[in-house]
Amino acid sequence: MSFGSASVFHHASTTVIDLAVISDEEFIVFYKDGSNDESGTAVIGRVSGDTFSFGPKVVYKSGRHGASGISSFTNSDFLIAFYDTGDSRFGKLLFGRPFPGGQLIPLGIADFGLFSTSHVPVILHGVSSIHPNLETGRLYYALPDGGLTTATTTVRAGLAISPHQLLVDIGR
Repeated sequence: MSFGSASVFHHASTTVIDLAVISDEEFIVFYKDGSNDESGTAVIGRVSGDTFSFGPKVVYKSGRHGASGISSFTNSDFLIAFYDTGDSRFGKLLFGRPFPGGQLIPLGIADFGLFSTSHVPVILHGVSSIHPNLETGRLYYALPDGGLTTATTTVRAGLAISPHQLLVDIGR
C-alpha cells in the first residue's frame, strides 16, 4: 500500500471528520469547525489523478452540536445525521445534494423530531405536519441548520397551508 501527499481541506481546528463518496470524482467532507464555534461544516472535494481540489465551505449546523455522521444516498445525494445540543439534543437529519460550484442544499424535511438513536422518514414531497407557528399562505425557505424562515434563502422549502403544516416543495 502506498499513499500520496495529504491535502488540507480546512486551515483551522477541525474535529469529528466524516466523508462520503458521491461520484467517481467527487466526495463530501463533513467536520466540526473549531474556528466557528464547532459549527457543522461541509465541503465538496474533487479528485483528479492524485490532486485534490475543494469547493466553498457550507455550514449545515450553526454552533455546537453532537456527533454527526454522513452517508451517500444515491449517485450524488447524501444524508447528514447529528444531534442538536441547542434543541434538547434531538437527533436531526438533513438530506442534500451538491449543485455546480460546490453549493449544498437540503432535499427534504424530517417528518418528526427525533433522538440520536431514532429512525425518521424524510419528506421529499407532500405535507410535513410538525412545524409550529407557521403563517398560512407564506413561503418558507430552508436554513443551513435545517430550520425554516420566511426570509428568502437559496433553497425554497415550501408553502405553509396551515399554522403547523408545510406543503414541501424543495427548490432553488
